Amino acid sequence: MNTTLLLSLAFATSAPALKDTPKEPTVFGEWALVESLLGGQPDKAQPTVEKIVITENKWIIYRVSNLTTSTDIAFHPKATPPQLDFGVISGKPPCSQCIYKLDGDTLTVCYTVSGERPGQFVSPPGSQTQLLTLKRLKKNKP
Repeated sequence: MNTTLLLSLAFATSAPALKDTPKEPTVFGEWALVESLLGGQPDKAQPTVEKIVITENKWIIYRVSNLTTSTDIAFHPKATPPQLDFGVISGKPPCSQCIYKLDGDTLTVCYTVSGERPGQFVSPPGSQTQLLTLKRLKKNKP
C-alpha cells in the first residue's frame, strides 16, 4: 500500500500543471464605431466618434472634436439577450434600455430613442431604433 501511495504522489508532483482557463470575453475596453444606424439609415453623428470606452459602470464617447461625453451604465449579462442600461441614476428609470451581443471582437448594441428595450438587433426604416456595431481596438504592445 505504501508503494502505491508513493507512486501516486510521485506522478502527481511530476504531472504538468493545468493551464489557466482562458478568460471569458468582456465588453470592457476601447471600441471603434464601425456602423451606426438610426431608423435604418446611417447616423450622421458616426463620423465624429473617435472611440468608445466601456467600463463596468461608464460608457464614454471620445469625439474627434475633443468633446467627450459619458453616461452611467448598468449591465445585465444573464438576460437573454444580455442587456445594458444607459443613464442609470439611483432611484430613477434608465434613459435607454439596450440589448447587446458580443461576438469575438465585435460588439453590437441596440436601443430605441424612446427608451423601450428592443427585442431584436434591427433598425427598421423610419423607426427610432439605434443599432451600433463596434470593433475592439487592439492595444499596441511595447
